Amino acid sequence: MLSGVSSRVTTRGEAMGVYGLQRVGSFACLLLYLGVATSCTALGGTGIGPSLAKRAPGQEAAETLFSDAERAYQQKDYTRARRLYQSLLANYPQSPLVEDVSFRLGEVLYYEGTFAAAQQTLQEFLAKFPRSRLAPDAAYLRSLSLLHLKRYTEARGVLEEAQRTYPNARLQASLILTLAKVSVAEEQYMRALDELHGLTAARQIPADVQQEARALSIDIVGSKLTLAELETVKRRWPVEFPSDYILLRLAREAWNRRAAIQAEAAAKEFLAKFPNHPEAPQMQALLTNLEQARTVSVDPHKIGVILPLSSPRRREWVSEVGQSALQGIQVAFSREGFSPLKMEVRDSKANLSTTAAVMEDLAMVERVIAVVGPLFNETTEVAAKKALEFHLPLITPGAPSLQISADNPYLLRTALTNRLEARHLAQYAVGNLGLRRFAILYPDDPPGRELAETFQARIAELGGDIIIRQAYAPNQVDFTAALRQLGGQTDEELSRASTPVERTSAPESAMEMRTTSGKLAYEALYLPRSFERLQFLVPAMRLLNITGMTLLGESGWNHPELAKRAGAFVDGAVFMDGFFAGASDSQVREFVQQYRAMFNTTPDLMAAQSHDAMLLLLRVLKQRPQTREEVREQLRTVKDFRAATGWIGVLPNGEIDRRLFALTVRRGQIVQLN
Repeated sequence: MLSGVSSRVTTRGEAMGVYGLQRVGSFACLLLYLGVATSCTALGGTGIGPSLAKRAPGQEAAETLFSDAERAYQQKDYTRARRLYQSLLANYPQSPLVEDVSFRLGEVLYYEGTFAAAQQTLQEFLAKFPRSRLAPDAAYLRSLSLLHLKRYTEARGVLEEAQRTYPNARLQASLILTLAKVSVAEEQYMRALDELHGLTAARQIPADVQQEARALSIDIVGSKLTLAELETVKRRWPVEFPSDYILLRLAREAWNRRAAIQAEAAAKEFLAKFPNHPEAPQMQALLTNLEQARTVSVDPHKIGVILPLSSPRRREWVSEVGQSALQGIQVAFSREGFSPLKMEVRDSKANLSTTAAVMEDLAMVERVIAVVGPLFNETTEVAAKKALEFHLPLITPGAPSLQISADNPYLLRTALTNRLEARHLAQYAVGNLGLRRFAILYPDDPPGRELAETFQARIAELGGDIIIRQAYAPNQVDFTAALRQLGGQTDEELSRASTPVERTSAPESAMEMRTTSGKLAYEALYLPRSFERLQFLVPAMRLLNITGMTLLGESGWNHPELAKRAGAFVDGAVFMDGFFAGASDSQVREFVQQYRAMFNTTPDLMAAQSHDAMLLLLRVLKQRPQTREEVREQLRTVKDFRAATGWIGVLPNGEIDRRLFALTVRRGQIVQLN
């Protein structure tokens, strides 16, 4: 164990294999002694067995008991061995074997994982036999026991005392190694490296100790140190271990972040300082990949498209989303495409490894100048890393929850994000509707929380108040308890509450959410990600009189089945979307008409966002850029671009700046407000 704190499964290996008692050794010789006198030694000590010249009364019985105990010990039957050792100590306290048995008992307790008993037994051994040839071993095992017990200060004290008391023992290297483990357990990683450095550099250190010291050092620099600490260690030992593993970490982490400049610098420094290192081929491969990404010959007439066109098992809807996106792209290409430009369409299968492979194929084999897609957060994250690796512009029409890295200038997104939707809705509710007091009822999943938190934060910025924010399980069907928290009361409860004597009949939470006249304490109720729950929500809201305020919905409400699911209850509700097929904007109408003509159906948000992603790219390609860098630079400068989702522009962070469609319901029909 690198930390020095392991489960009981590893304790025997830790004691025997790591700290080098080498008791092949000690107690095996004692077994031979039981028949013949011996002079075997362990750790430079004298023979472990006592002299047979004069046998004390009962010595033969004690030796037989010890032989049985040792046999059980060798067979790893520690329970039986412990009982036999304890019996020997109890029945033959004057036996010359007591010293050895006392130590062995502490050792067996350690192997059994009873560390408190082990350290106590070993402490008593050291007090009784301070000059024993087994004292260094006992001190070491006691320190390990204390380490397992997380009594780090005591463990360090025992180890440092052992270093002073037994300076010539072969145990010194293991004592230093365990001191380093204590430092790691205390999260004193720089101190641990100082303690380990002498073990990794010296030639006379036992091989097993040196090997573990190296492994522990590699773990520390690989995962424990901050970047500032890594630089400090690298300056201290610039051309020796563990600076080689520091440079490997820096290069790999930069590569994973797709920070090409930092990855290249670390890889080059590694190869200059450690050219014969076993990891040198990997660093050379990294540099080769970086160079290939920069120098590949690009076909300026090829565009890559990556979409989920086939569905994983039990996720049939995936290909439907992919098909909608493809159709939106095809409309854009039919409108703005030009010869000899062509699309290379690939199926991501909504699979991460497939997405990575397809990106590599498009970048290196097809040599496309840019890519549109993929759609989902996870696949887009994989594609974005490849885009940075190959300096390949990537425009995703989806991935609404993906955090776009500031280190990746090759990724753009035309999708309506949760943050954008929630902020615009809050702005409209306060600025246009004049609302000030709000309640939020949201599903307790990542998108639901993001929408609720963003809406709440923006309302606060605008001077409004969130009276209550209530979560529910994403698969909720019974909303009674949640609506009670929002002030839900039945007609009977409201009637009773109007009578002062009866006001306590309703739940306390419900009473707090209503005024003395029975009116709800908030003016509007925000229901993010609620479309799939409306058939359960609406009846419960009616029953519990969550009425008389403005409903604020979500983009999912922009659906032909809204009236079927919610009926007249949502008349007057307000919600936002990134696309509205019934918009009055001429560009939107033109897109909808062409989409219907080509596919005999009405486009949805994904179709519109995919159309705009391709249209944006085509407008840039009309300027005839010859390199991917030119495409990237021109995409980042787009402003006031008229698209199917309205006027858009590209922000410095790769997001799209746009005006959303404010929608409401009138007599069962969705209409545009703005």
